[in-house]
Amino acid sequence: GPYDITINSNVNEIKIVNILIGDIWLAGGQSNMEWFVEASLNAEEEIKNANYPNIRIFDVPHKMSSLPQENFEGGEWYEVTPNSIEQFSAVGYYFGRNIYQNINIPIGIIGNNWGGTVVQTWMSPKAFAGLSKYEKEIAKLKKVNLEKESQKSKTQFDSWLGDFYNLDQGIKNDKYIWAQDDMDYSSWKEMRLPQVWELSGDTALFEKDGVVWFQRSFDVGNIDDEKEIKLSLGAIDDSDKTWINGELVGEMYNRYNKNRVYKIEKGILKQGKNSIVVRVEDYTGAGGFTADKSDFFISIGEQKINLTGLWHYKIGMQPKTPLPKNIFGPNIFPTLLYNGMIYPMKDFPIKGVIWYQGESNVYNAFEYRELFKRWIKDWRAVWHNPQLPFIWVQIANFGEEQLQPKESTWAELREAQEMALELPNTKMITSIDIGEGK
Repeated sequence: GPYDITINSNVNEIKIVNILIGDIWLAGGQSNMEWFVEASLNAEEEIKNANYPNIRIFDVPHKMSSLPQENFEGGEWYEVTPNSIEQFSAVGYYFGRNIYQNINIPIGIIGNNWGGTVVQTWMSPKAFAGLSKYEKEIAKLKKVNLEKESQKSKTQFDSWLGDFYNLDQGIKNDKYIWAQDDMDYSSWKEMRLPQVWELSGDTALFEKDGVVWFQRSFDVGNIDDEKEIKLSLGAIDDSDKTWINGELVGEMYNRYNKNRVYKIEKGILKQGKNSIVVRVEDYTGAGGFTADKSDFFISIGEQKINLTGLWHYKIGMQPKTPLPKNIFGPNIFPTLLYNGMIYPMKDFPIKGVIWYQGESNVYNAFEYRELFKRWIKDWRAVWHNPQLPFIWVQIANFGEEQLQPKESTWAELREAQEMALELPNTKMITSIDIGEGK
């Protein structure tokens, strides 16, 4: 290949071009699998070198449904290029590239993932046979108006999110006063970055959502206006606004897995002392800076100024209530993503499944022993292949190292994943020794 196919009738002619014949893998799971190439290690270099016309990628559009859907609402196959790969699954891409380089046949990777999801939403109704708790939930789902509930949920979320702006002490009369160039930060606390604030040791931030402001000063020598200036902060969970010397230089909303790399216009940076301010919003789970230390810098041409270390910080606001629990998302009922994102693929042949998921099930880790095996058997039934290969990543290490033995739902979940190896044609990748821990 590649091949072209022409289909003729007495009336029309259809021509399909650039076709390859090879192996297609489904890359599924939650945010671990969803995490983009542009947020991965050495992303700039990896993206620049991503030229593989014999590797094709397809991202399944997010879709919840109470009933099985026959088709996706969009989606398109792309050749792997620097432009197409940036916001594709990093795990999926690197897996596909490795397979291609080893067996040298065309490879397709279907990204079918949704951050923060539990395994139950990816399973079919048949997978819950005999589990009365879930059978009742599935029966209840049939009576739910998804569109109406989703809109109601959006209204609730928008109202809750409005307080992040309205109650933020750093905003007054619609001005971001804590970002102004004459602001005094000497009374603020200090935190070592990059890290999520739950791991900072400040009890006021432990398991707290809301807004936290960060500030750091740095010195610059002579500035060559001909050289490109960039600020790199890595990924920020969840949203940010970023200023240098009082000038807004970049912002992203709810892109917890996207690296912040902001181009700094001429005239903003100055010789001598400069100030960076970052306003971070976190809506659920851990909040703050999830970057690797190597992604935390300002560059002036080839020169890099390291931004790791102590930053000033202050809480802008914390919501009066947590994210509403009845927000209508993919975890609210079982089968929602199976119906909308897996069932449409039932007649599409795949070589196997790679899977990175589990963190969202740590609070029912014991039950996951049964659910995980049921999920594997379920998808094998969907594809009419009892030997369909399944490869999953055992969830990585996370949090501070414990000096004394203690109970851990994360360890229990890892054990549940390992127990599924009793099923044939399964493999597990252990990642606890290669993660960053925090």
